[in-house]
Amino acid sequence: MAHHSAQPGLKLKRPAIWYTLNLVKNKFLVFSILSSDFENIEKLKKSIHDFVSVITDIPIIFPVTNDVLQLLSAQQINAGNLHTVVALDRKEVNFLLIHALGLVVVQSYTEADASAVGLSCYTIPSLNRGM
Repeated sequence: MAHHSAQPGLKLKRPAIWYTLNLVKNKFLVFSILSSDFENIEKLKKSIHDFVSVITDIPIIFPVTNDVLQLLSAQQINAGNLHTVVALDRKEVNFLLIHALGLVVVQSYTEADASAVGLSCYTIPSLNRGM
C-alpha cells in the first residue's frame, strides 16, 4: 500500500482513542458514511455487519455524533473491532486519516477526505441504492 503523509498546512491533533486502543500507524481503518445513509437503518445495519464480519483482524474507527451513537446503540450495531468515537474535531479526524491504512466509505460518500491526504479509499455499495 502506498505511503501517505500529511500535506503542508494540514492541522493535526492526536485523538484520545489513539492511546485508548494503542493504535499503530497503518494498522487500522477509518469508517465513514453520510448522514443520509441513516435513512434506511436496516440497510445500514446490514452493510456495517457485512463489512465488520470480513475485516476482523484490525481495528475499525467510526467517528460519529452523539445522535448517531444513540441510533447505532439502539440497533445493536457493534463488533469487537468496530470502535465508535464521538465528537472528534476536524484536526483529530485528519490525524486518524493520515495514520490509517485506509478509509472505508459508503459509495455515495465523497472520497475527498481520502484523496486530500493521499489515502487509499475502499467503498461499499451505497445505501441509497438497492443492494
